[in-house]
Amino acid sequence: FNKNIFLELDWRNKMKKIMLLLIFFISILFINSCFLHGTFEEQIHYRVDGDGGNLINLDFDDEYLCIDRNCGYDCPENSKFIALLGGVPGINRDLHFEAIPDDGYKVKEWIVNDQIIEDNVSNLFTINIVSDEDCEPTIIKVRFEKISNDNVE
Repeated sequence: FNKNIFLELDWRNKMKKIMLLLIFFISILFINSCFLHGTFEEQIHYRVDGDGGNLINLDFDDEYLCIDRNCGYDCPENSKFIALLGGVPGINRDLHFEAIPDDGYKVKEWIVNDQIIEDNVSNLFTINIVSDEDCEPTIIKVRFEKISNDNVE
């Protein structure tokens, strides 16, 4: 009966467990969509809430539908998103959007993270995005309303 063999097997099992834990923690670090090589990713989701027009961003040529890119959030089919690598927390960036009403519609309101932006019924909207560590997306919506026939003379 050799005790050294059991000690060696016990040591190997412990090392395997340590390696598995190390691999697990490293994979969590890289799977986390927010943190990537010291940068923070800000996701900006934007869409029309209801009917009556379209919403485009004016800063990027590419528009990605959330449903096509698996953005990680439960977005409606018409939701688009932009993913910005912000560098370090505190970096500011202005993003510009244009609401394009269908014939007979106008902008009713802009909404950011479920907060109505008061006194803005313009077709253009600018938002300042600040990188932070919370990784919560910014959700921008525009609502349209039909133009009332009461205003037409």
